[in-house]
Amino acid sequence: MSPQRKESQILKPSFIFSYVGLLGCIIYILLRPSFDFHSAAPIYESSVNVSERASSIASRVDLPVDSLVSMTQRYSDSRLFENLTAEDASRAGTTPHVFNRVGMPLNGWDVLFAEKYQQAAGLMDAEATFQSIGHAMFRFDNEGRVSLARFHPDRSTAGYSGDDLLGFSHELVFDKFGYNPLSYRQTKPQMPLIESELMSGEPPSVILEETPERVVFSRVNQTVPGPDSLVIRFRPLDVSDSEHQFNVEILGFRAHNLEDRPAESASGFEISSSQISFLITAMLMLLLVFGMSIRQIFRGRIEWKRFTILVFLFTIIGWLWLVLFYYPTYYQLFSDGVVIFDLFQQLMIALFMALYSGLAYVAWESLAREQNNGQIPVMDAIWSGNIINRQVGASVLSGYAVAGLILGIFAVGAYALGVFVIQSDSVAFSHREAASLVPGLNVTMNGWMSSMMYVIAHVALIYCITALITGKNWIQFFVTILIAAFAFTGSGYFFVITGDFWTKYLLITLICFPLVLSYRYLGLTSAVIAWFVVLLFTKMLPFVNSSDPSVLFESFIISGALIVPFVVGLTGYLSKKSLKNTRRYVPKYEEKLKKQLRYEQELQIAKESQFALLPQKNPQFSGMDVHGFFLPSFEVGGDFYDIISVQDDESDNSVLALAIVDVSGKAMQAAFNAVFTSGLLLSRISSDQPEEILTRANPTLYYKTDSKTFVTCQTARVDAARGILTLANAGHCPPFLIRDGNVTEIKSAEPRFPLGIREHVNYKSTTHDIQKGDLLIFYSDGLPEAKNKRSVRFEEESLGKLLSSIDTNSSAKEISEHIKKEILEFSNYELADDTTLIIIKIG
Repeated sequence: MSPQRKESQILKPSFIFSYVGLLGCIIYILLRPSFDFHSAAPIYESSVNVSERASSIASRVDLPVDSLVSMTQRYSDSRLFENLTAEDASRAGTTPHVFNRVGMPLNGWDVLFAEKYQQAAGLMDAEATFQSIGHAMFRFDNEGRVSLARFHPDRSTAGYSGDDLLGFSHELVFDKFGYNPLSYRQTKPQMPLIESELMSGEPPSVILEETPERVVFSRVNQTVPGPDSLVIRFRPLDVSDSEHQFNVEILGFRAHNLEDRPAESASGFEISSSQISFLITAMLMLLLVFGMSIRQIFRGRIEWKRFTILVFLFTIIGWLWLVLFYYPTYYQLFSDGVVIFDLFQQLMIALFMALYSGLAYVAWESLAREQNNGQIPVMDAIWSGNIINRQVGASVLSGYAVAGLILGIFAVGAYALGVFVIQSDSVAFSHREAASLVPGLNVTMNGWMSSMMYVIAHVALIYCITALITGKNWIQFFVTILIAAFAFTGSGYFFVITGDFWTKYLLITLICFPLVLSYRYLGLTSAVIAWFVVLLFTKMLPFVNSSDPSVLFESFIISGALIVPFVVGLTGYLSKKSLKNTRRYVPKYEEKLKKQLRYEQELQIAKESQFALLPQKNPQFSGMDVHGFFLPSFEVGGDFYDIISVQDDESDNSVLALAIVDVSGKAMQAAFNAVFTSGLLLSRISSDQPEEILTRANPTLYYKTDSKTFVTCQTARVDAARGILTLANAGHCPPFLIRDGNVTEIKSAEPRFPLGIREHVNYKSTTHDIQKGDLLIFYSDGLPEAKNKRSVRFEEESLGKLLSSIDTNSSAKEISEHIKKEILEFSNYELADDTTLIIIKIG
């Protein structure tokens, strides 16, 4: 899709699409009771209030609260749900919503009382912590009642000493645990009663045996919802030295059929299948993100400024998100020194996740720019702070519509597949944000980080990578959906879905369809906003309708986080500003690449221009075989040569005139001076004698070049008919003459200053006899100065052997190609300097 077409779609969001999104929200609300564990179960009370109530209960059972610390966390009990539906066939197919409404809620708070760790230890889950240092744990259901109380047999001092154990049990169950005394009465096991207690109407006492005993309360008012039974378990202690009738240890309490959790070793570590799936997915995504980002880094296509900003923001927000949860929970279990150490550890974790997110974004942006993605101008506008414009506004509003569509599809899919959804924030923890210091802020930060991280890495980057591989839009679309669904299923712990892997994968695939669709047609901003709205909307629902004002306030914080982007988007969409009227942002690396491209284009033009000045084909001369070549060490160089046929005024013969030039320096500067010098020489080579050419060109070069530039040049005329070589040399390498297998150096007259060194120099020429069979070799210093891998020059090792081994019976072209091959192989095809060669065979 062209950027213009895509941008027009962003600018004009479909109102029909918005209506579909609204319909999706309505469907989600209507179907939510069929799959959501939190349906009909708002968070009734804040973690602070629950912790205070647990402390009051602990004091009543003689737990030393002042010497212990407490930790409060939110739970969702899927095992209880399985027990409730498995034990009674009539309950098969019952949804969590029903249990939450009939007084058997599946959500609530766990409050752990424990000693402080005396040394550093891993932040384990609540069960492992209870086994390691715990004294007691109270589970409050979502109606504020204690549904489970556990006391560690080796540490707990919970008990009762007195003469009225049954009265104490009534107080504990009805006053402290929160159950209605009109709905329950004490039942079996049958206890012997004292006759005087029956006559007086006083509450019966309980006679305990030496084995653990129970006090059981059964529900008698079936119209009032609640657990069927309440059980307190005691163990009698020695009363021989006590003035009280009862001295018992409290072993635990449970409501209905909630079994005590099995004891687990605090040192044990068991990896679940979901954790294995997470690790595998995380490793694959890490390889994908880091591999693609490294590829773009080596290509020089990374926006480092944006990367730095993202890493900084993700690190701070990610670290704050972790600390706001750990501070009121696990950090209560550690000393200040251990907490400080762990804060640094959490900072490193946040930094690692920030690096992952930052690299995913800059890799995506780089690929998207290469693929001419129409959403790039919108992202550039957001980065520049220009968010009040029609394109950004339309992208944001479209994101809200997509969010509604995702919610509707999610609800229909969960309902059709018969799965249930439990809120979760990580592999190890459940709905931990509710227990954080500021839940609403934590939900908002998690939503922002997760939407940026997962949509960019799992959707946008994968889409661009598939575009590199396939190049077909429909393949990109479906492949991205399948891969993104796998990534979300393995690592997207925004909620836990019951069922096997393929059921979860199918449901997540249905969710990824509109998410990838929004990225494909509406851009990254819309996809990120869509997932952000989905996360905040679903996480906000448990805070709504709470009877606790502090909990309800958290829903207002989340609502505000949902409303702000919508207001900004609506304001931008209604404004008259458009990105079409703003200057397009060009990243520094693109500017650098464009400059490099312009330089390469200019270099190519210079190369073509320089080679155009060289002989396009070797000229044909009577009595001579001529061939030459030029090898620049860079794309262009400072060497130049020319060979033309001129009419000699003295002999009236057609003779060969040549010039060979070597300008100091390399690459473009040398090339420009070589071109300039060639013009001076070409203007005189056909009419002037060799010494006159040098003498008249020298002043111009002296004035037109800087003091560090000089030009070595050699001009000559070869009259084969008369057997005369006329030679003038301005500091250039003397030519070689090969006659009868002997190699000699042809001397030239003084002065031999390079051109441009002095203002006025009167150059002289010399004449030399030549004869049939002679071989003349003119060359630049690139030939003897070529170096091998050992930095040994060609002249020192091979030049003499090469010249002596030349077969003078070969043609000038064959000899020229032979020398070229030798010099290139000797230097491993990396010439130290420009190399020029002219071969003239007299014959």
